[in-house]
Amino acid sequence: MGNQASKRTRFYIGTPCERDADMTAIATWTEVLDVTGFDGDIGDESELISYEVYGEDNRVRKLKGTRNAGNVSITVARLPNDAGQAAMRAGELADSPIAFRCDLANGDKVMFPALVMSAKRTIGDDVVRISYPLELTDDVTEVAAA
Repeated sequence: MGNQASKRTRFYIGTPCERDADMTAIATWTEVLDVTGFDGDIGDESELISYEVYGEDNRVRKLKGTRNAGNVSITVARLPNDAGQAAMRAGELADSPIAFRCDLANGDKVMFPALVMSAKRTIGDDVVRISYPLELTDDVTEVAAA
């Protein structure tokens, strides 16, 4: 498989999910329309734990610590009657993670649970936009196109 452009990626919101949920078993997905941006990184990264050791080798010791699944910000052009955007607004009020799915142009699916941290509006010289920062809470699941 070669490189992929992200322009034809479609974004979906699912239902609330528990830790270690089987993302492929989630039956209900609602497309979020008019996505204008998907910024950030998803996927685990370990925290660095380090300490200095004096003496013979005078080195810093390094260990891998806790894992962080990442964060992204989804930006949409505001559509008040879109079911997907309504679900995003409801997700911001929820205290538990919600399932999200990105369908890539080649048919691959990328799914992850995340907390919707805010729903901030930008009212400028063009369309009204809403940004939804998402904090991933668990592993990213990838499913290759059939």
